[in-house]
Amino acid sequence: MLDRIKLYVIGLVALSGATASWVFVGQPDTTWPEVRAGILFAFLSCISGLLAYKKAARSEAGSIAFLPMLAAVMVAPSWFSVLAIGVATTIVEIASRRVPLKATFNVAQAVLWVSAAVLAYRYLGGSPLLLDALKVNYPAFVATLFTFATLNSTAVAGAIAISERQPFVGVWWSRLRATFVYDLFALPFVYLFALCYVYW
Repeated sequence: MLDRIKLYVIGLVALSGATASWVFVGQPDTTWPEVRAGILFAFLSCISGLLAYKKAARSEAGSIAFLPMLAAVMVAPSWFSVLAIGVATTIVEIASRRVPLKATFNVAQAVLWVSAAVLAYRYLGGSPLLLDALKVNYPAFVATLFTFATLNSTAVAGAIAISERQPFVGVWWSRLRATFVYDLFALPFVYLFALCYVYW
C-alpha cells in the first residue's frame, strides 16, 4: 500500500512540474508588480496555512490558504506566482512538521492546481487584475474556480482512496458534499482579496 501511495505522489510531482513548466514557457516574462503581488499573496497563504483549524469530527486540518492563492492567479497569473505559492506551501509543511511523503503531496497538489488555474485563466482571455480590477473576465474567473475545486478534490480523494482502500468515486463524492457549501460561500472573497490588493 505504501508503494502505491509513493507512486501516486511521484506521479503528482511529475504532473505538477510539467504544468508549472507549461506556465513558464507560455509566458516567461514577468513584471515587478506581478512579482510583488505574488510575494504578498504567497505570504498571506503561508500565514493562513500556519493558522489551519481542525475540522470537526474529521482527522484533518482546514485553512483559507486557497483564497489568497486564487487571488494571486487573478491578480498576477504568472510563473512567479506559482513559484511563490510553492515556496509558501513548503514553508507551511516544514513548520507543521508533516511527514515527508504527506508534505510532498501537499506541495505538489498546490503547485498543480495553481498552475492549471493560471493556464485556464490565461487561455480563456483573463488578464491580470493589476491592469484593471473592475474588468473581470467572468468565464475565466469561473474556470479558475472550477479548476481549483476539481484538481484539489480529485488529488486528495485519490490519496485517501489508495491509502484507505476505498472506491475513488465514493471518497470524492463524500468530500465534495462536505465542502461544497463552504467553498461556494468562501469563493467570493477571492475577488475581494484581489480588489483590496489593487486599490489599497
